[in-house]
Amino acid sequence: ALVGSLAALLSLTGLIGRRRRYRGQITALRPQGNGVLELEIQLDEWLKGYQPGQFVLLTLDPREGAHPFTILAGDAASGRLRFAIKGLGDYTLGLSDRLRVGDPVTVEGPYGRFVRPVGETAECWIAGGIGITPFVAWLEDAAASGLMLPDVRLHYCVPSADAAVYLARLEQLCGVTGVKLQLHFDDRDGRPTADTLGCHQEVPVWFCGPEAMARSLRRQARLRASRFHHELFSFR
Repeated sequence: ALVGSLAALLSLTGLIGRRRRYRGQITALRPQGNGVLELEIQLDEWLKGYQPGQFVLLTLDPREGAHPFTILAGDAASGRLRFAIKGLGDYTLGLSDRLRVGDPVTVEGPYGRFVRPVGETAECWIAGGIGITPFVAWLEDAAASGLMLPDVRLHYCVPSADAAVYLARLEQLCGVTGVKLQLHFDDRDGRPTADTLGCHQEVPVWFCGPEAMARSLRRQARLRASRFHHELFSFR
């Protein structure tokens, strides 16, 4: 009880994560269609220890507090971060109307262990909707490094072709890195399953998308935890 009380006190006083906070400002707002807003931020100081695929706690309005968002792309040389934010709830739905270029922001992080695997001979990457963002970050980094990933298959699952944001860039990045891109549209192919996505116990799966989809795929493929990797954003 004492340890829990101390942890709660640290959280309420804002001490947790204080050394990981960075200030910046919004430099661009780019609607991408299908309710996705691309947000670009210029930081005063670069994120220590950042790896592609990680997320940060982003405070755009002190009254709203911090919200977790995966970094779509980060450039240490320029100090700029890009995010792809999907309007899914009350907070994110109204962002495009409330935000302005020049607005101050606070970034806390980076956090998370959803970083590109090293040493695997074959991998299955699965993105559900806006869950494509960490894979874009992985591919951007691989392309910049000249890395080839011919044994990787990326499944991009969205309701329809219109919902496939960043598709042109994905196709370009996959072409450069040798990753095999497979598109799955619900209105054309039905709901994705472990069989249609090629999930099996011999190949590790890296997943980012809705929690319900993660549970369903893991159960269908009978994957143990060590073979199914996904980020947990359920903080509350």
